Amino acid sequence: MKQELKLRKDIPEELTWNLSLIYATEEAMYQDAEKVKSLCDRMVHEYKGKLDTPRTIDACLDNLRELERLIQENSALEQAMADAQAANQAKSRFLSNMSH
Repeated sequence: MKQELKLRKDIPEELTWNLSLIYATEEAMYQDAEKVKSLCDRMVHEYKGKLDTPRTIDACLDNLRELERLIQENSALEQAMADAQAANQAKSRFLSNMSH
């Protein structure tokens, strides 16, 4: 059973985050979420009850590594954006202090 992703506007505000820290647009977020979801769905379909040979185990591990790479890529992007935002805030404080 395929579950559809909820639209951001349909998610309670306290469960959301500032998308601009991670994605340029909401569409980009949904594209990444679909990639992860698609990979997970494919893995369930391909490997459920079939991890009985070294070849299928290796293929499953390759898919898990790809999933991990996608997650790490997003985490690195999130950290870079947070660092950039902190640097921008520090610059703004410095300029504000210099103007007084």
